[in-house]
Amino acid sequence: MNPAALVSIKRLIAANLLVQIFVSHELWLPVERLFPTAPALALFDFPQFFQVIFACVLILALCLILLFPRQKIWLFVFLSCTFLMVLADLNRLQVWLYQQWWLLWLLTFEGKISGRLIRSFLLFSLAAVYFWSGVSKLNVWYATDIFPWLLGFSDQKSPNSLQFPAYASAIFEALLGLSLLFKKTRSVGKWGILLMHTLVLIAIGPFLKNWNQVVWSWNILMPFLIFILVKNADFQFVKKEFDFAKTPATLYAIVFLIIPLLDVFGLKEDQLAFKMYAGTETEATIFFSKKDSHCLPAYLYDEIIEMPDSSQYLELDVWAQQELGVPAYPSPAVFKKVVRKLCPCLENGGVEILHVESRRDKNATRFEKIPCESL
Repeated sequence: MNPAALVSIKRLIAANLLVQIFVSHELWLPVERLFPTAPALALFDFPQFFQVIFACVLILALCLILLFPRQKIWLFVFLSCTFLMVLADLNRLQVWLYQQWWLLWLLTFEGKISGRLIRSFLLFSLAAVYFWSGVSKLNVWYATDIFPWLLGFSDQKSPNSLQFPAYASAIFEALLGLSLLFKKTRSVGKWGILLMHTLVLIAIGPFLKNWNQVVWSWNILMPFLIFILVKNADFQFVKKEFDFAKTPATLYAIVFLIIPLLDVFGLKEDQLAFKMYAGTETEATIFFSKKDSHCLPAYLYDEIIEMPDSSQYLELDVWAQQELGVPAYPSPAVFKKVVRKLCPCLENGGVEILHVESRRDKNATRFEKIPCESL
């Protein structure tokens, strides 16, 4: 592979990450942040001061990757700082970060394995993202809620006739991923991917939904990467040179094949399975009494739902999107960590978690209500 192409890929990813970090700046630079962090372990519950330092180093590393893409040290600095920051708050482990982290990780092997192998692994990883994202959408929630919403319909007004195109769009996305693996279909697949990202940007962009701004630039990045990587791609080199690349091959197989496959069988972490707009992600709300409203930021008061028994609810994703620019990490363990930090202020509160237990039956859901004293 032309070394200039790898330079372009590094610069594109670094530039995109800078944009995404800027859009979600409170997630990374928690200067005025009120949304509680969710560290992987208490050991990683770093003080705000250290998290700001890590974020500044991370941003500096991305800038230096842009300026000096051939110097691997900045890749290692970025990868290390990002890893520490994710451990300090699992809400930072967004699909777009997870995917791009592994792309840059592979690029640290430049010079140790051939450019042809790096190109093949990168293209394989992108193909896997599209495939698993499409597979995850083959469920009734996407067909009846998410897809109609993207087209501008409300839940009450979405026609049943949209279910067929919804499932077709999921299959189309999965097939686009598979198309990248074969020479004969690659040229068609890249244009299909460009079309798909264009339609997604139209749907969630500034002229329609104006929603989830953090992924706008990612939807621009992906077609650029595809168009660079499909040139002269040949997976036959993986077989010929596999002995020289066992480490990246093994880890890429785990990250882009095995973990998403486990999600299909219900053993899941949604973000690690490349779920995007699938509709089956775990969700949570904070419940509390009216007198506990002061425990939440005032700008959220309009988002609070009041029940007939005077209890109140707030969706965690609504808070995270408004303050951090991203949804909360969809894991019961993370939801509990977040609400646990609010509990000293809540006299009668806790978290209610919605578990989706079937892809085919919208009634197969389970609500788990956990009061603060049990967190």
